[in-house]
Amino acid sequence: MKVHELPAYAYTYARCPESTGFQVECTEIPGLIAYGETEEEALEEIKIAVCGWLEVLEEDGVPFPEPQQENVAAAEAAQ
Repeated sequence: MKVHELPAYAYTYARCPESTGFQVECTEIPGLIAYGETEEEALEEIKIAVCGWLEVLEEDGVPFPEPQQENVAAAEAAQ
């Protein structure tokens, strides 16, 4: 699966308290968290992690869950 084909799962991001980077969490996929030195890098890393998760589901024949929430990152970028 390519990043541009990703379903619009919801993400939240914040500064990492223990470093100078950012943490992004896919709130619809428990435990899926990524880090980056910048917001952009962290968002790219979470997209890669979601792609990997979806590939495993596909390999196992499990249907992809539909996004349930608005994508916070996309909503903030649109403002």
